[in-house]
Amino acid sequence: MMLKFIQLDSSVEPGFWVQARAHKLSQGLSEAPSSVYGTISPSQGRYPTAINLGSWSFQDKDASVGGIWRHTIPGHLVSLNTLENLKTYDRKALVDNIITNILRDIHEVGREFSPLSLPRWGPYHRVPGFPSPP
Repeated sequence: MMLKFIQLDSSVEPGFWVQARAHKLSQGLSEAPSSVYGTISPSQGRYPTAINLGSWSFQDKDASVGGIWRHTIPGHLVSLNTLENLKTYDRKALVDNIITNILRDIHEVGREFSPLSLPRWGPYHRVPGFPSPP
């Protein structure tokens, strides 16, 4: 099984920053990561796939903006209080934690995946007036 990673872009709407400010004020001085949700939709031709963040990003996942071609994806927002905290924040540990979680998820899906569980798809075409194969 081979995974193909696609180029991602991000789009942050002004409403996201308004809600981020309100969320930070309601949390006080806490620097704990907050759960946020973005939306992702398939690429439209030559443009890369974009992760969109908006005012809905701080709502529950089920309340996020979705649709048939938009899917919600979870994330975390780390909001630090001072410039010193930003400078001393352990970014390597954060990236290592994210990589560990991604690899764990890939391995868990790999254990659950079985080619025998996939339905057989064939190149069947339906032509009006003629029965299609089973």
